Amino acid sequence: MSKLKNPDRSQIPKPQTTRTFNFPKFNKFKLENGLEVLFASHKKLPLISVEMLIKSGANYDKKGKEGIASLVTDLLPEGTNTRSSQQISQGFDNIGTHFNSHVSWNASYVEMTFVKKHLNESMVLFSDILFNPSFDTKEIERIRKKLIQSRMMIADSAGSIAQEKFNQLLFNSYRFELPIIGQSEQIKNFSSEDALEFYN
Repeated sequence: MSKLKNPDRSQIPKPQTTRTFNFPKFNKFKLENGLEVLFASHKKLPLISVEMLIKSGANYDKKGKEGIASLVTDLLPEGTNTRSSQQISQGFDNIGTHFNSHVSWNASYVEMTFVKKHLNESMVLFSDILFNPSFDTKEIERIRKKLIQSRMMIADSAGSIAQEKFNQLLFNSYRFELPIIGQSEQIKNFSSEDALEFYN
């Protein structure tokens, strides 16, 4: 006990024994529709994590529509042809499923984590979001305001402004010169038709 209270700081502690890490084995296969699946089993907890990676991100935005990929991924859980935004949110909350969708430069991601026993209910919501987004004009307006507020906050950050100016100089005339979410000029003009076109 006294050794713990008064350790000898003149001595470098000896490294502990390296712990064994068993990296999970990944299985890879294709479905009949050509969808490639990577699967790893880890059975310590009764949880399942699912991630859909779509190879179409911000780098695929059209000229003058920079930020549309970001808007589309934000809109996915905000209403489908059969469910409202509130119904989707409530549906996930009722079964404790965590859902998220986001975009990077080269891909869009739709993911969720849920308890194993709620597999069917979670996948029904997941599939509805993926295949039946409504891109409702009211939801677009709400997300648009949120994105414009994000752009306004950047105006108070010298570091963020400097980074954006640097990107404009470095990637002049390439998509990388503008932020993933786009700039206010583009965001203000996004329509449901723009979202649907990118989604398709």
